[in-house]
Amino acid sequence: MSKLLTAICLIKETFDKYAKGEGDESTLTKGELTQLIKKELLGDVSRTKCKITDVQMQSVNNKENK
Repeated sequence: MSKLLTAICLIKETFDKYAKGEGDESTLTKGELTQLIKKELLGDVSRTKCKITDVQMQSVNNKENK
């Protein structure tokens, strides 16, 4: 399997893992999306090449508090 196809499958599996939590399993609720971002993206920021700025994190926090 190509690297791209492997990555797409991993993204789909991760989406499905969080979409099962509440309501419709084909969509993410606001809470599920917040949980996915915090656990899957922000948890590994220090170990990845991808950097999330304070502004982006502030945006996530602001949306969570509404």
